[in-house]
Amino acid sequence: MTTDAEFNENLFVGKVGEFLFERVMIGDGCRVMPYGYESLLRGGVGDVKFDNGDDALAVRSSPDFLVLRDGVGGQPSTTRLYQIKTTTKRNKEHWMSKKAYERHTDNWGSAAIVLVCLPRRSMYVLGKPGRVTGSKVYWGDADVTPLSDKLYPDDTEAANSFQARVDAIFDVLGAVAVVETMSCAAE
Repeated sequence: MTTDAEFNENLFVGKVGEFLFERVMIGDGCRVMPYGYESLLRGGVGDVKFDNGDDALAVRSSPDFLVLRDGVGGQPSTTRLYQIKTTTKRNKEHWMSKKAYERHTDNWGSAAIVLVCLPRRSMYVLGKPGRVTGSKVYWGDADVTPLSDKLYPDDTEAANSFQARVDAIFDVLGAVAVVETMSCAAE
């Protein structure tokens, strides 16, 4: 059971990851629309008490974004759902609860799961889990693909350009964190 402070910290870290993903995709020329249940029920989520029925669990596990990408250079236009997970751990292996993963694959199997790894300054698309234990599923470095490579599998220049935008967004985030830390220390 998490405390209110842990819940709020996890919520904040998750929103940072969503913000970074959204800004990078918009910078890549995509149209990005919030899709998750927080967006669908904006303003009322705190007041809505979901039961644990299948429909309620499907809504609560809905992807975070719908991304529309216009075809460029002969590439087809795409529409894709993305579920964003964020970590503050530098680990070589990442995990998710088995229940959450199964809920995702059962209800939203076509949606990509993107891991925003803050300490590595990277975004990865999670593939098939490398291993499964009783209550967790795990992805190692061999089970993830950099988002840039997934978006531009046949175009190294475009993948590198995309990754440069990811790096720039992380640089801005780092600069903001330094300024905030300095202003808090000055108070």
